[in-house]
Amino acid sequence: MYRQVYRLQRHSAIQIQCLIRGKFGRLRAMRIRHEKASLKLQTAFRRFVAMKAYNLLRYGALTAQRLERGRRARNLFVVMKRNACSVSLQAWWRMMRLNLAYRGLRRATIALQCKYRVTVARRALRELKLEARDLG
Repeated sequence: MYRQVYRLQRHSAIQIQCLIRGKFGRLRAMRIRHEKASLKLQTAFRRFVAMKAYNLLRYGALTAQRLERGRRARNLFVVMKRNACSVSLQAWWRMMRLNLAYRGLRRATIALQCKYRVTVARRALRELKLEARDLG
């Protein structure tokens, strides 16, 4: 009889220990699941904050690059326009200089032709006068 009571008490103690260990194990598993979930939430939130800061910084850098490229393009346009104006001015000056040289050469050619004709005419006149003297 004592043996039976002992076995019953021992079996009851083992059952209680088993229930309590199961309860504690479930509580521990639930705590681990909650820690994992909170860790995932914290990670996602940190990622969100980091991405927001990165995108803000990236947008600022892109804006600065865009403004700098625009300024350079405008400056380049001004320089190219100035160069185009100076090229057309240089071309006009070359044209005027060559035109003046051409007109000077043309005047000199006409003057030379005129002088030659005058010389030929004087020679012809002199010959005519000599012929008139001989006849007269």
